[in-house]
Amino acid sequence: MRVEKEKSCALVRLPSFVDMTNAGELKQVLGRLLEEGCSVLALDCDVLQRIDSAGLSCLLVTQKRLKEQGGELKLVNVGHPFVRQLFDRLSLQHVICIEENPLKLKCQEFNFMGLGGPGLLAQSRQVDRPVNMEMEGCMQATKLQQGSSGEAGNK
Repeated sequence: MRVEKEKSCALVRLPSFVDMTNAGELKQVLGRLLEEGCSVLALDCDVLQRIDSAGLSCLLVTQKRLKEQGGELKLVNVGHPFVRQLFDRLSLQHVICIEENPLKLKCQEFNFMGLGGPGLLAQSRQVDRPVNMEMEGCMQATKLQQGSSGEAGNK
């Protein structure tokens, strides 16, 4: 796992598999970032092909801790069909922000990581659009989910 951090933001590039063999390592990495004061964590799922219950548990525990601290966890570049289908079936997007467009990240520090500027990820994806650091969609979805916690299943 490669970690890039600046100020209160961090990008963790996940390996191709997150399962019981390495979920403990991921949990330690994310826990350390939280202890260091990161309030926005983006997990780059570009090469992620498989994730099991241990990996999912790590994501959910991290999201809960971040939310309690006023922070946010974001998954970006979720492209592998297995992972996408698993997240869809679990309705994970209602709990963790799955950002379809990594350029729409809230934290301006992600610019140094290439998620919105001329860094590694933007270059590898040949992104040349202007940066929008708003992240409106995920924020609105989270607010709707919080405001209608009991009504979500009735819609």
